[in-house]
Amino acid sequence: MKIDNENDIPVVDSVKSIRNPKEENIGLVNIPINKIKGLGRPLNRDDKYLQDLLKVLMDKETRTELFNKNPIDAYEYNKNYFILNGNHRCYLFKKYKNKIRINTIPARVIKITEK
Repeated sequence: MKIDNENDIPVVDSVKSIRNPKEENIGLVNIPINKIKGLGRPLNRDDKYLQDLLKVLMDKETRTELFNKNPIDAYEYNKNYFILNGNHRCYLFKKYKNKIRINTIPARVIKITEK
C-alpha cells in the first residue's frame, strides 16, 4: 500500500502562541480521533516507515501492545487536541480511519487554558 506523505492534518503552532497559558496535567485518557486538529511538527519519515507502522496499527493485538507501552502526548485546547508525540500514528489513524476502525487513542493530556 502506497502511503501519501502529504500532510492531511495541519501542523499548528496555535497552542504554543497562547499568551500566559495555564497548563493542567489531565493524565492518561482516551481522546477521540475526530477531535485531533493538529500535529506538533511535520511528518519526517519515509514511506517505508509509515507502511510498517500502518501494518502494526491495523492488527488489533500489536496496536494494543503499542498503546499500552507508548501512548501519545497531546495538548487539549478548546476541546480539541494537538499532538506533541505520536504524530505518525495520528496521521495514519485519520487517513485510514475506515481501515483501522478505532474511535479513540490513549494519550497523556495536558489541558491548556488562558490565565
